[in-house]
Amino acid sequence: MGRELAVGLALLAAACAPPGLDSIASREDARVPDRRFWSRALAAGEPAVRAAAARAIGRLRDPGLAPLLAGRLGAERSPAVREEILFALGQAGGEAARSALRAALAAVEPGQRMLACEALGKVGGREEIGLLARALGDPAEEVRGAAALALARLAGRHAAEPVPLDAGEAGKIAGKLASLLRASGAGERWRAAYALAEIEALPLPAPELEAALADGDPRVRLFAARALARAGPGAALALGERLADPSPHVAAAAALALARAAGPQAAGPLLDALDRAAGPAAHHLRLAALEALEALPLPREAAGRIEALAASDPSPRVRGAALRLLARLAPVRALPLFRAAERSRNPYLRAAAARAARNLPVSEAVRLLRRLRLDADPRPASAALETLGEIAPATARAEALEALRSKDVAIAGTAADLLGRVGHPGDVAALERLYGTARGPERVELRLGAVRSAGRLDPARAERFLRAALADPAPAVALAARDALEAAGEEGADPSPGHWRSTAPAWPRGRPAPRVTLRTDRGDIVLQLDPEAAPHHVASFVARAREGKLDGLPFHRVVTGFVVQGLDPRGDGWGTGGVLLRDEIAPLRFDGAGVVGMPNAGPDTGGCQIFVTLAPAPHLDGRFTVFARVVEGLGVVDTLDVGDRCRRAIVQ
Repeated sequence: MGRELAVGLALLAAACAPPGLDSIASREDARVPDRRFWSRALAAGEPAVRAAAARAIGRLRDPGLAPLLAGRLGAERSPAVREEILFALGQAGGEAARSALRAALAAVEPGQRMLACEALGKVGGREEIGLLARALGDPAEEVRGAAALALARLAGRHAAEPVPLDAGEAGKIAGKLASLLRASGAGERWRAAYALAEIEALPLPAPELEAALADGDPRVRLFAARALARAGPGAALALGERLADPSPHVAAAAALALARAAGPQAAGPLLDALDRAAGPAAHHLRLAALEALEALPLPREAAGRIEALAASDPSPRVRGAALRLLARLAPVRALPLFRAAERSRNPYLRAAAARAARNLPVSEAVRLLRRLRLDADPRPASAALETLGEIAPATARAEALEALRSKDVAIAGTAADLLGRVGHPGDVAALERLYGTARGPERVELRLGAVRSAGRLDPARAERFLRAALADPAPAVALAARDALEAAGEEGADPSPGHWRSTAPAWPRGRPAPRVTLRTDRGDIVLQLDPEAAPHHVASFVARAREGKLDGLPFHRVVTGFVVQGLDPRGDGWGTGGVLLRDEIAPLRFDGAGVVGMPNAGPDTGGCQIFVTLAPAPHLDGRFTVFARVVEGLGVVDTLDVGDRCRRAIVQ
């Protein structure tokens, strides 16, 4: 009895103690939405404690806590804490957040106006378009750039539901962005070009964008090229010149834009670019040129050049694209090369052949894909299943129902996702069985796929299953169940995931920030880790590096002009290495090449992989954890291709 009383008194004392950095970190990682605690933490005497509380509330993503942040914003005297609050309001969302952020657009400090613009890009809507358009004329460069990105986030192609613009406001926004293309700061120029590329409702200022193709900053040239895809044949000459750009990502963007802008007349320059592309990063241009050519009429003699690439290019991505194009141009000549790829020892090439088979005659494609579906390696097996879903839905459904029983997470997960597109309402029962057996952190994506697909097929039939998933320990799964039930008009769908914690401890506060060198097939890449922003991610990454768990792992995904992704023990993007990390979103941005982030399958599903940006990717801001930057070896990152490996990771 005495011991129980002592424990109870200790717990009471802990609850009444002033919030500190440790108690904030503990509640943040457990995602405890305790309004009383967070209110006290925001009013703590130490600015560092208040700043940590604001950041933690943002990571909870709970609109119900936004009024606490909004209320504190007016009373807060520390500029650093105010900035954390503004960032957190953009993560929390809700009407209280929007109202506070609209008011903050009039703040005296430019940094706070910038953060208000950025946050409104995440949580704003139709009402904020005019305010952000006016902010394009703000006297501070950082505010103008943030307003451009916020408008792109609200009305651009990456928005879940782009805000429609009327012709008058679209013209005014385009005019202001065109003037920003001539600004003195490169950061402002690339953000303006990005907005013009993203918001397809804007009229194009073609002369200013063509001039931007010669900008000294590759970020400006990249987004100017993407924007000019809508400019028509008049931009063909300027885009054609960029096929020789020193940046492989600009050259690739120019190739894709040229095909869209110029149509058939782009075929000649693109075929020539295939022959001229040279150097360790040239696979980016060859791939883009092949993808661009796929939509164009080509002369018969082009088949020979494409066939040579399909037979022997060192890049699996390029060979796959060449196979796909050759299958359209000359399927009889393509078939022997598909069979050779099927026999290759390289699983990434076999997977590329599976994706390329969509352009073969259907009967030939189905035979090839059914063989690859039984490949011993899940990479080609799951790719074959995906392609079957595109060309032969009935066959794909039968294969997917069988694949649901696979013990491999990638094959079963691909099957679950596919059934959401080609399945029948009666398949909900099979998805429910999959959900019931998919336990543990390695199988979060399986449960997520089962929930999403069941919701698409027949949410009424899946209601019992979906309501059970509201209590899934992974927040992403619980939220997907809520969304499926709400879409079906069901009430009372409140997710209640368990208060689990990250599997890795936090990096000790005050310990110096480490560096890690990744010794890859292409050269060394040095990462500067940021434990202040992401202590659990840094601790997990360093521990795995020290234990040798990163040695020999491949880079399995490369998207030109976007990211390189890898260090998955499975080598296919489905692995977690037994790691499960809460998101640690901080005011760090994907604002250039070399930003290192954590892939996820939804909120709080970080694992053991990494991705490294090849260019700015503002649509990822606030959605993925940034925990490092490349400080040496950016050129090496550009050369990485699918299948390249990290031979050794060295902690410094």
